[in-house]
Amino acid sequence: MNTPLQNKVALVTGASRGIGAAIARRLARDGAEVIVHYGSGEAEARDVVAAITGHGGRASAVQADLAAAHGPARLAEAVSARRIDILVNNAGVAPFAAIDDMDEAGYDRLSNVNMRSLFFVTQKFLPRIPEGGRIVNISSVVARTAFAGIPPTPPPKAS
Repeated sequence: MNTPLQNKVALVTGASRGIGAAIARRLARDGAEVIVHYGSGEAEARDVVAAITGHGGRASAVQADLAAAHGPARLAEAVSARRIDILVNNAGVAPFAAIDDMDEAGYDRLSNVNMRSLFFVTQKFLPRIPEGGRIVNISSVVARTAFAGIPPTPPPKAS
């Protein structure tokens, strides 16, 4: 079996469901040990870890609220003993609310998770990623296409 990521450790933010969960499972299938980050979906994150370990992979879960100012630092502290070879910035939110109905707290959450956390998670982990390591930033279709009921996504998520 070809395992190109054997002995590599990958951290995937927003990995409790959707694209993040699929990325985590694929990295594990390719041999990486995966750290499954979640914000609020603890049960879902445990399911992803169980799916990976159930197929012989190595995985663990870590919680950090990337909407909070301390979230990226909390994430870095939670895995401070680990080498990170691959960082996948996947976490993102898209509140389903009309632009007229979004308040400042909702917009701040949108901006903090989709924009601010990407920068500060990268900043916290960049010094720890060895030469030859990788940082992958995931965007979303909502960054490129307007949908009724979804407010505009902050620009960096569109990059």
